[in-house]
Order: sequence, then structure tokens, then C-alpha cells
Amino acid sequence: MKKYFHLLFLALLFSCQEPEIQFPDKSGIVGLATPIRLNLKETDIMMEDYFTDLSIVDSVSLPAQLSGRLLADKKILHVEKAFENLPNLMVLKVWSKGFPYAILIKKSTKLNFLLTFDPKGKTYQQVNVTGEVNGWNPKVSPMEMKDEKWQINLELFPGKYQYKLIIDGKEQIDPNNPDSVDNNIGGFNSLLSVGEDVTHLVPVLTTKSNEENLLAINIKNKIDNAYVLWQNYQIPMSEMMIKENMLMISIPKAARKMERSWLRVLAENKYGISNDLLIPLDKGNIISSSKELTREDWEATVFYFMMIDRFNDGNPANDFKVDDPQILPKVNYFGGDLAGIIQKIKDEYFRFIIPSKIFRKKKIIYT
Repeated sequence: MKKYFHLLFLALLFSCQEPEIQFPDKSGIVGLATPIRLNLKETDIMMEDYFTDLSIVDSVSLPAQLSGRLLADKKILHVEKAFENLPNLMVLKVWSKGFPYAILIKKSTKLNFLLTFDPKGKTYQQVNVTGEVNGWNPKVSPMEMKDEKWQINLELFPGKYQYKLIIDGKEQIDPNNPDSVDNNIGGFNSLLSVGEDVTHLVPVLTTKSNEENLLAINIKNKIDNAYVLWQNYQIPMSEMMIKENMLMISIPKAARKMERSWLRVLAENKYGISNDLLIPLDKGNIISSSKELTREDWEATVFYFMMIDRFNDGNPANDFKVDDPQILPKVNYFGGDLAGIIQKIKDEYFRFIIPSKIFRKKKIIYT
């Protein structure tokens, strides 16, 4: 019981502090900045994806683990690794007229995987890989003979992948790999396992409570760092407190001046990055029910898109199914086309809502 009174005292003391964030009258970024996912080696960040007017960009500050340069026209920020080991989460600062916009950077979760095929003394002219590792396109993955083995280095996310080898034009499962899976068309594919499944060890964040300007978030699995952004501005660690399995955040005073603003909270440990917790604020007060959101809250909107081929066949004259008995009917062409979409529009199948603001697709997680 004494421990909880101590925690409550810290919370009350901490709640008296509200971070001051200076921000321009009009943000240079439309909406909330989507986090950047790095490539394994080099990454080109398209600055126009964030700033509609690049002339307001003065400079950029990369985290110490990265190196890079902003091109003269400011359209591309070229980024490379300065060190081999990177944290899972980092922050890019973009300075504009004295204001530091913060954009989260996520380390690539891809792994370098060396796939080898031992011909066991047999001579082949060409060996290719086809499968989920390359979109079933063998032309992009030719293997090379090295140290008496055919091999290729693949950049893959952790997981399981079905594949086959094409040896001198003949497609077959990998004779060196005992793991295989039914391909549902009367045959088998070899199965490749990359990395370990550590999803149960990454942090999980859930909202716990809020009192006035203090937000409490539950943490499952120990974290190394937490990152909190308000409207593309980073809240410093001095305005947060991590106590055992709880993260407490002081909501900025500036949030009171805006009818709608957003807090984005992420955390990391050595196993990965937490869920992206996006919390809406109404003049600084936390919105706890989706009923309080409106159609103007595009950050919380779910958007759907249609698979044209599967939607509506408006012109059967342009249907061209592939005549191959080995192709399952469900994965063949269905005949859907633009004529089918136009037909449904004329039939008033859709009810269009014209947005009054520019928006981007985002994901919100309510807990």
C-alpha cells in the first residue's frame, strides 16, 4: 500500500508541470507526420511527403546513429547508417523558422538471409529462386555459384516464406530443405524460416487513466525508451515519468488552444517497437469515446479501397482469364474493370462525402 501512495504522490507532483511547446500559427506539415521506415542500407526520404512548401525548411538534425545530407533542392534527404547497431526508434528533427518538427524513424526490421543450394557435385548452368521472397518473380533472384554452392543474399522480414528453385529451367522444391508446405494446387513449396518470433516480447501500450493534464499509460514488457509527440513536436523526457509498468505524460499547455490535436505515443525495447498509440485531444482534454469524434477527424477515419478486378464486371467483352488448368479459379482474373466502377457510381452505389480539409490516411488505436 505504501508503494501506491508514493506513486500517487509522484503523479500529483508531476501533474503540476505542463510542458511549454512553442509552435507556429500554421504548421508546415499537413496532418500528422507518418513515421519513416528505414531500409537496411540507404534510405531516401521524400521531404515533399511532409512539407508542401520546402522553402520553409531551414535544416535537418539526424540522430547520432545516422548520417546523411539534404539535397540542394530540399526534395530528398539521403540517409545512411553511421553505426551498425541502431535503436529501433529514433527522431528526425526538421527545423523551420526556429521550430523543430519531429518525425519518428523506425529501424528496418529486415534481416540479411543467405539462401544456399548445394548441387552435391552436379553441374547446372543457372539456378533461380521464386516465391514469396520475391513476389514469385524468378528473374529478380538469380543465384551465384560461390564456394561450390549456389547462393543468394535476401533481405527479408522475420517470418516464414514459401519458395521453389528453378534449376536449368525446371521448377522444383529445394532438395536440401526438408521443410515444405502444401501449395493447394496439388504440389508442395519449400518453406523458409527467417529470424525468431519475438512479437510477444515487444512493448504493448494501453491507456490507463487521465487526470486533468496528466495521462497514464500501462506498459506490458519492459521498455528502453518512450517517444511522445504532440502535433509533430516531441515532448521531452523531462515531461514524462516511467515508473515500473506505467508511463505518465504531462499534456502540453498549447493543446488547450486547439479544438482538436493529437498525442502519438510509442516505445521500444531490444525486441522491437510498441503499438502506435494515437490519442485525440479536445482543447487539451483527452477524448475517451469514439462518439466524440467527427467526420473532420481524418486521423481517426478508416478508409477502404476496392480491388478493381474483384469489384464489378462492367464490360464482359474485355474479360481475359488465363487458360491454364493449374491456376485455381479463385486466383484467376474475375473481369472487374473501370467500366464496372463507373456503372456503380451512376447507380449511386457510393455516397460521396467531400472533405473540407486536406487529410491523410492514419491508424488510430483505442484502448
